[in-house]
Amino acid sequence: FKRNKKAARNKERKHQSTIKRIIELSWLFIKKREELIDVSSSEIKELHLYSNCYIGDQCFADCKELTSLVIDDTDKTNEYWIGSTAFKGCEKLNTVNLPESTSGIGYESFYGCSKLKSIYCKASTPPSVGSSAFGTVNMPECSLFVPKESITQYKESTEVWCLFNIQEYQDISGINNV
Repeated sequence: FKRNKKAARNKERKHQSTIKRIIELSWLFIKKREELIDVSSSEIKELHLYSNCYIGDQCFADCKELTSLVIDDTDKTNEYWIGSTAFKGCEKLNTVNLPESTSGIGYESFYGCSKLKSIYCKASTPPSVGSSAFGTVNMPECSLFVPKESITQYKESTEVWCLFNIQEYQDISGINNV
């Protein structure tokens, strides 16, 4: 019994250390949640990642306390992809900031994020979107901020982008430094 209790404590310490390390890394490659860590019960409220990373399938699914996702636009040479169901069930997520290098959003990536109200997407070409990527998001009530020169592309997109409340992206002081 003591051995199991000690092993559980060590696993929890390692879990907390890994979460802290993930948030602090400047280069990030996250595999499937089961292969790296399980953050679904974590207290992560804000997540700031760097654009030279890949967020794998289910990686941050069910992070119930997550309210803000910012992906820094430091590396414009790599294409950025959000894996399927990566943020599925993040019920409190209300703001997402995607870098210029965003090329795609996987199946059900933001499904269940019904409080999502603002998406800042710097990509001049609308990223490809998997089916039900924004399922349960009230798209007409969710503001999608895009570069001025790309508004027409987003409005005429055959993807779900045209269903959002599309507005001109203006660099709001501090939005990149959340």
